[in-house]
Amino acid sequence: MEIKISTSNFFLLFAILSIIICIGFMYRIQEGIAINPRCIEANAEIEKEVQANRANWILVFDKVGTNQSQLHKSVTSTKEKIEDFFHEHDIDEEDMEFSFFTKEENRNIKKTQDTSPIYRMGYRLTIKSKKIDTILNLKNNLSDLYKQDIAFSVNHLDFKYSLCDEIKHEIAMEVAKKALKKAHDLADALDVRIKNIYRVHESIFQVQYNDLNGLYIQKLNAKNNHNINEEENTLQVPKRKIKASIRIDVEIK
Repeated sequence: MEIKISTSNFFLLFAILSIIICIGFMYRIQEGIAINPRCIEANAEIEKEVQANRANWILVFDKVGTNQSQLHKSVTSTKEKIEDFFHEHDIDEEDMEFSFFTKEENRNIKKTQDTSPIYRMGYRLTIKSKKIDTILNLKNNLSDLYKQDIAFSVNHLDFKYSLCDEIKHEIAMEVAKKALKKAHDLADALDVRIKNIYRVHESIFQVQYNDLNGLYIQKLNAKNNHNINEEENTLQVPKRKIKASIRIDVEIK
């Protein structure tokens, strides 16, 4: 007996079979695999701490007077004492930079008959050093200078992380290897083979910009005021967190 299938029935049957095949294929490859090309998408992230490797310390000292010549001699003498102090405490000369400044002070002439100008002279000292432990120990241990009536109007400490670019390169390699391993694990679970790496998306870096410097200054001040426990008395070099994430697509057979 001959069975005849009309053209409309043939296309309907073909469509049903196609849908069944697609559903079975999609069920097997699961989420994360694209069809054209067939790819596995793998994401990974890594977080690392970067230790500060340079300290920037800004110190400003100045004096006020009416005689510019005497004032200049006084601040120059103070500069030499400060320079000697830091040399004695293992701060290299090339790490210190002194900038001289002078300006005429404004004052209320109505309250005094003396109209002679008042000058402010001083130096801005910038210390850029890799000896962070030394800087941390000196930050609130300037008693020898205080005994000589030398005080700073500005005492600001900041930390730098100039190795971040090198760390980024290392962490990018690590996170890429981690993502590739995840892709292989997923391929094994799906019983498929990886043909090649189809696409590597650009790594995304996030740097933690918390007020770490402020926290350290608070701790230094607490130490100076004896409001800190002995267990917390050791000041460690501050760190900053870098997080990297990446996505890779691998083509499967």
